[in-house]
Amino acid sequence: MNKVSIPNDDKAIIAIYRDQKLREYNANPMIQALPPIVSDEEFLKSATVMPDFAPEERILESHLRFHCVERLSRYFDPIDKTLELQRIISVLLRQGYIARNILQPQYARRANQIYQAIQNKGGKTIENYVDVPTSASGFTLIGPSGMGKTTNLKNILSLYPQVIVHPEHNVCQLVWIKVDCPHAGSLKGLCIDVFKEIDRLLGTNYFKKFGSTRNSEDYMLAQVAQLAHTHHLGMLVIDEMQNLVNARRSKDDLLNFLVKMDNIIGVPVIRVGTNEASPILQGNFRNARRGTGEGGVLWDRMKQEDEDEWGEWQFFVEGMWQYQWTAKYTELMDEIYDALYFETQGIIDLVVKLFKMVQWRAIAEGGDEIITVDLIHEVAKEGLYLVKPMLDSIRSGDTEWMLKYKDIAPLNTVEYQNKYQSQLDRQNQKEIRVWLVNSKSNNHLY
Repeated sequence: MNKVSIPNDDKAIIAIYRDQKLREYNANPMIQALPPIVSDEEFLKSATVMPDFAPEERILESHLRFHCVERLSRYFDPIDKTLELQRIISVLLRQGYIARNILQPQYARRANQIYQAIQNKGGKTIENYVDVPTSASGFTLIGPSGMGKTTNLKNILSLYPQVIVHPEHNVCQLVWIKVDCPHAGSLKGLCIDVFKEIDRLLGTNYFKKFGSTRNSEDYMLAQVAQLAHTHHLGMLVIDEMQNLVNARRSKDDLLNFLVKMDNIIGVPVIRVGTNEASPILQGNFRNARRGTGEGGVLWDRMKQEDEDEWGEWQFFVEGMWQYQWTAKYTELMDEIYDALYFETQGIIDLVVKLFKMVQWRAIAEGGDEIITVDLIHEVAKEGLYLVKPMLDSIRSGDTEWMLKYKDIAPLNTVEYQNKYQSQLDRQNQKEIRVWLVNSKSNNHLY
């Protein structure tokens, strides 16, 4: 038997078999090779990303502080839903491996059944061939754009290596892969993306081998199922599920295949989409949830609590607020909480970007550089104008109006940043010109 090759990728590690503290997990080398199960406290310490910051940076020259503000783009402060999602992924990943144990005869039996389905029917009706029970359960994550669904998933999944090499068992374990749902809802498109992602991670040539457009959908889907089983895929993440809204053909074909990955192959599938995908996913997976215990989370906006309560919104803003590079630190007051919430409606992406834009403008305009409620409203009017119709619909609480704006469009702050960078540059140029004129005048006197 040939020895398993180690992929030339920094995402691959050699298996180290750890005590996972639970008997059913320690009976499976694919689970034992995973990182230890972490507590909420351990997760927060490893996942939180705070920008580099020192209070003395506030005395730096304005053009340097302008750059410092951009550090907030890398700011990641897990919220309550992040902890919940981390726990769910930890459980689904490990539970999905229990019935796919390479040490048990059921593993080889399922591999043979998938192979027979491909040989006899080209992969068609694979469910009629595979009868080995699974322990996998899928999951659906829905919420408006800008709430950090993809970012949170990325940061959680980054705690797990994507590829683990098991020399003792002569296999490469794919812990997780993530692809986007094809825009046209194409099954072949999904398969091709999966082939390419596996090739990227393992250095294989599955796309060349199975990705020909001459191959049938059933054949390609069966090959995806076989590769998922052969390479011990722990979790398949499908993002941008709202792309199915514009699918030219039946949406159910792709969705039903994802259910088969859960129910037949035993690979947990996480489906991620904006609110626009909600009717599609909820309708298709209602029966699946009844049979497999599949769950879902609505990743909604942060809510502003009553004045007497201290909730998720207050905690998030308080954590972010300390990263001020304005010349003068502005204390956080109730009026500022209210202004930020009114202008962003608790959407994380907009909160952070508005805070950046407020600082850029304060620094560029000079003076005391104090952040005021009026400044927040002025900057929001100027910098958030593209998403104003959507935010107005949310503030109104009018359901019919909100349906016109299914998702908050991604906001790019580069144009706003460039505007106030130019204002800062012009101010600096004026100061330099004055200095040059004075310098020449003084030299002329001598």
